[in-house]
Amino acid sequence: MMKNYIFKQLLVCLALCSFSVGAQVVTYCIPTADGNDDTGITRVIFADLNNNAGGTSEAYTDFTSLIANVTAGNSYALSVNANTLGYYTDFVTAWIDWNNNHVFETGEAYDLGSATDVVDEPTSLSPLSIQIPSNTPPGQYRMRVRLRWDALPTPCDSDGYSEAEDYTLNVQAVTWNGTAWSNGTGPDAALPVVITSDYAGASFAAYSITLNAARTLTITDGNSVTVGSVTNNGSIVVEDGGNFLQTASGTYSGTGTFAANRNSASVANKYAFWSSPVAAANIYAVFPGFTPQYAMTYNTATDYYTVVPNPTATTAGFGYSVKIPATAPNLTFSGTPNNGSISKTLTLAGGNYNLVGNPYPSNLDLAAFYAANTANIASTLWFWDNTSNSVTTQSGSTTVNVGYATYNAAGSTWVSAPTSMTPSGNSAKIGQGFIVEALTNTLSFTNSMRVADAGVSVNKNVVADDGKYWLKLTTPYSTHFSQAVTYGQGASNAYDAYDSESIATGSDAFYSLAGPEKLVIQGRESFNVNDVVQLGNKHFETGTFTIALTLKEGLFANGQAVYLKDKLLGTETNLQNGSYTFASNAGDFTNRFEIVYKQSLLGTASAADKNDLKVYRSGNDFIIDSPEMLRSVEVYDASGRLVQALKLDAVQAAVTLTTEGVYVLKIKTDSATATKKIIK
Repeated sequence: MMKNYIFKQLLVCLALCSFSVGAQVVTYCIPTADGNDDTGITRVIFADLNNNAGGTSEAYTDFTSLIANVTAGNSYALSVNANTLGYYTDFVTAWIDWNNNHVFETGEAYDLGSATDVVDEPTSLSPLSIQIPSNTPPGQYRMRVRLRWDALPTPCDSDGYSEAEDYTLNVQAVTWNGTAWSNGTGPDAALPVVITSDYAGASFAAYSITLNAARTLTITDGNSVTVGSVTNNGSIVVEDGGNFLQTASGTYSGTGTFAANRNSASVANKYAFWSSPVAAANIYAVFPGFTPQYAMTYNTATDYYTVVPNPTATTAGFGYSVKIPATAPNLTFSGTPNNGSISKTLTLAGGNYNLVGNPYPSNLDLAAFYAANTANIASTLWFWDNTSNSVTTQSGSTTVNVGYATYNAAGSTWVSAPTSMTPSGNSAKIGQGFIVEALTNTLSFTNSMRVADAGVSVNKNVVADDGKYWLKLTTPYSTHFSQAVTYGQGASNAYDAYDSESIATGSDAFYSLAGPEKLVIQGRESFNVNDVVQLGNKHFETGTFTIALTLKEGLFANGQAVYLKDKLLGTETNLQNGSYTFASNAGDFTNRFEIVYKQSLLGTASAADKNDLKVYRSGNDFIIDSPEMLRSVEVYDASGRLVQALKLDAVQAAVTLTTEGVYVLKIKTDSATATKKIIK
C-alpha cells in the first residue's frame, strides 16, 4: 500500500510541479497516463522537422532538442502519424505556446483529427496547415503533440492510454542579408525584421526591427520605414526627404546611433523655423557655422525673439528661429528619435502666438494634428517662408505678412506667402517649425499624426468639398498676394474655424471679408450660385494692378464661372477666361470688388454712347461730348467715394479735377448710363 501511495504522489507531482534539471528550471506541466502500451505517436513532421518516434510506451517524451525552423507570417503543414494497436480509435491534438507563458491554452490548440486501426499512418486531419502568427517575435516556442485513446486529449492531465511529445519551434524573423529578404518578398506591417547587412533600399513596413551591430539602415529621399518597436544596435540614418515612422505602441532601444539629416540650404542672413526630431539635441551642435546670437525662441508675452544660451537642449515640439549661413552644411540631428505621445505647454499672453514644431523624424499630418487639438489651438497655422522676402531680422508680428504661408487645418487649404509658390500637401516635414494661436496651455502630438506622404499636389487628399479656388493680386512693383475661397466641408458663411487671417498685414494686402474680419482663406457653406464674396485690396502706391485666378479644384476646375465684379466701373469679368487689370490709388478698399458666380443685368450704354460718347482732356479739364442730352455726371475716386456731381442739360460738360489719381465718370444721358475711367 505504501508503494502505491508513493507512486500516486509522484504522478501528481509530475503533472503539476516544476523541477530542476541542472541549472534549467522546467516550468511546463508533464502529462501522465493511467496505463500505456505501444499505442502512440510514430512520426511528427512540421516544417524542416521530421521525427520518427516509432511509437513508445512512455507517457511523455521530451524531444525539445529537435527544432522546427519557421518564419512569422508563413504557413506550414503539421502531420502526425499514429499506431492504434488494432481496431481502436485514437485522437490527436497539438498545442503551441505562442505567448511563451508556459501554459498550453485553448486558443493555442490544433485538432489533428483521429486514427482508427492504423500502424504508422497519418491522422484524419493530417497534414494540417498552421500559420505562424505574423507578429510573433523571433525566438523559441514549445510545441506539444498528444495522442489519447477513445477521447480528445488534454495538454497536462492524466489521460488513460495516451502519449505526449514536446518539440521546439524556432520562429525566425524576415532577414535582410545585404542582397535579398529571406522570405523572398520582403516584410510587411505584421512581420518582425532582422537587418544583418547594410540596407538603403525601398520603403517597407515591419512589426519590429532588430538592427545588428555595425550595420546601417539608411532611409533615402522619397522612402520610408514604418515600424512598431526598434532595437537599434547599429546606425539608423534618415536622409533629407526620408521618413522614419513608429506606430502607437512602438518602443526604441539598443546601443546604436540615430541621425536625421536635413538640407539647410537658405538665403544668406535669413531666418528659418526649425524643430528637433530627436531628444535633447544641443542646438549649437545641430547648426554649425551660424552666429550664436541668431539662435532664438519666440517670446509670446513680449512678441520678440530671445537668444538661447549655449548649450541649449532642444525640447520636443518646441520651435526655434535660426539664421543659417548660405554656406552651412546639411544639418544632422543626432540622438534618440522622438516617439509616442508628446505634450507641449503653450503660453497664453499677448496675441497667444506660440512657435512650435514637428517633433518626429517623420512628416506630421497637419489635419490630424489640428483634429486632435481643436480645443487647444485655432485652425490657422503660419509657416515662415524666407525665400519670398528680404527680411533679415526677426521682429515678432511687426514683421508683417511678407513671409508667412498660411494653412487652414480645418479645411486643409494653403495660401502662399507673398511672392512665393503655394505649398503642396498637408504635412509638415521633419524639422519644420510653425506658429499656432493658443486657446489653452496644452498642445499634444501623437504617433497617429505621423505620415510619410508629403503630398504631390495642392490639397489633393482632403475631406470632400464642393470646390475651392485661389486668387492672386499682382502689384506694379512685381509682388503678389494670394487668397483662397473654399466651399463645403462643414463651413458656414460666418467667421469660423474654416477661415484664416494673415498673421499681420503689411502695406499691401489682398483679402476677403467675413463681417469685419479680413481673411486670406475663407470657408463658405455648400456652394450656391447666388453667393457673393466681398473682396478687399490694399495698395501702398497708386498704379495698375492685376487680379487672376491661379488654382482651382472641384466644381471650379470643372468650369464654374468666377466673375470679378468691379462695382466702381460696373464691369464683370469671368476669371476663368483671363485676368483683370485695373488702376487704383493707394489706400485700403473694401467695397470695390466682389466675386459672383452668375452675371447680373448691368446698366450699359447704348450703341450711340459706346461709339460716339467721347471724353478727352483739355488742360486741367476733362471734356465730355455726347450725341444726346447729358443729364448728370458723377465723379468717383478709386476708393469708390463720390467726389463731384453735376446736374446737366447739355450735350457737352467739363469736369475739373485738382488732385492726381484714378477716377471714374458715371455719365447719364436720356437713353443710357455709361462709365469712363480717367487718370489725372
